[in-house]
Amino acid sequence: MQAFSLPQRASQLRGQYVDSTALSIAMRNMGEIHMKQVLRLWFLGGIPYAFDASPMIYEALRDWLAPRLRVSPLDIALIGSARIGYSPRPFPKYGTPFGPASDLDFAVISKFLFDLVHRDFIKWQDECDEGKAKPIDENQRSSLKQLPRNIQWGFIDTNRIPTRYENVRAVMWSMDLLLKKLNQTPDAPKVRYASVRVYDNWDSFQRRILFNLKSTKDSLLPQR
Repeated sequence: MQAFSLPQRASQLRGQYVDSTALSIAMRNMGEIHMKQVLRLWFLGGIPYAFDASPMIYEALRDWLAPRLRVSPLDIALIGSARIGYSPRPFPKYGTPFGPASDLDFAVISKFLFDLVHRDFIKWQDECDEGKAKPIDENQRSSLKQLPRNIQWGFIDTNRIPTRYENVRAVMWSMDLLLKKLNQTPDAPKVRYASVRVYDNWDSFQRRILFNLKSTKDSLLPQR
């Protein structure tokens, strides 16, 4: 009987919140299978770092937010630095500790909400094509070009669509209220911003998180 096969230095990945240096070193020898295992252990499950002082606040948050977004609490996941304690983004941002200047980045995995927000984007796109609306800055111009590609990949960033559209406005209003509630809650994280990215299904969500982690891994490899 053969032992389980682990990549080099994988034994250094331990604890509820994996060390950023240990992860950056271990990823150098990881293939896709082991990177998926890392994602499941530390990036998609467990108690988020931001709510380590009072984990039940996180569950209360999901119970409060779910009916406002018309999804199940299980469809809401906290990702990014609030999940693991530091930024998982590519170098040079990798390893930046979670703190008051950080954001709460939520992923909502719901075909229902994805279709509603997609409908808002199509309405905005059509109004721009017809001359009834126009992007007000470079961020909106970029969003009009980038969002169709993101939608094909199965996700939409709600903060990239104007809030005058009904479903996007409901999401963004919920985020504003959420921050106010957290500011009034002892032991809750105090952050500057909260955002929602909506995925059409769990496969799209895990595929995108894996893509992001691979990009981080590539940025941390020694340059030849």
